[in-house]
Amino acid sequence: PPAPPLPLGVLLRSPAIWGLWLATFCYSYFWYFVLSWVPPYLVLTHGFTNREMGNTMARALFGMAIVNLASGWLCDTLIRKTGRASMFWRKAFVCTGFVCGGSTLLLLLTAGRDSVVLILAGAMGGAGIGAGTLWALSQMAGPKQLIGRVVDTITAWAKKQDYFATAEALAAFSDDLKHLLVHQKAAFNS
Repeated sequence: PPAPPLPLGVLLRSPAIWGLWLATFCYSYFWYFVLSWVPPYLVLTHGFTNREMGNTMARALFGMAIVNLASGWLCDTLIRKTGRASMFWRKAFVCTGFVCGGSTLLLLLTAGRDSVVLILAGAMGGAGIGAGTLWALSQMAGPKQLIGRVVDTITAWAKKQDYFATAEALAAFSDDLKHLLVHQKAAFNS
């Protein structure tokens, strides 16, 4: 049977959900700030041409993407090698990324073009530390009822496509997948 409806009160009482909402808001605001304020700041305050501004932003964003990939690999490696809970490492990476990304505000205190480029590159790279990990964290922190809904949907798809030979095999798949996700032995992003 499908999972029962999830009451809104359950979500509102969940510290994990509040933490994810706050983190998502902060991350979204960071992007708004970077994409709407930084380009005109570089042009109007520091005299960058549009081409220079575009190249500077492109390099910073490319660096952020590389750091994002590397930090995802490092986080997964730390989870495997240290034996600490994956939630600990993911929270640590997200918080570190937000602190480093917040260093974008140091742009307000700089006068030289070279220091602006260094601060922007560092802040964007730092934000990359937590960017992908935030989404991995969001998959781990949801209520168990949500996992039931996801697994029920996947199970329904498998049933519709006759993926399993027997109803027992389908039920075993559903039970095993729920167990893996609820006990955080696996996640869709891993």
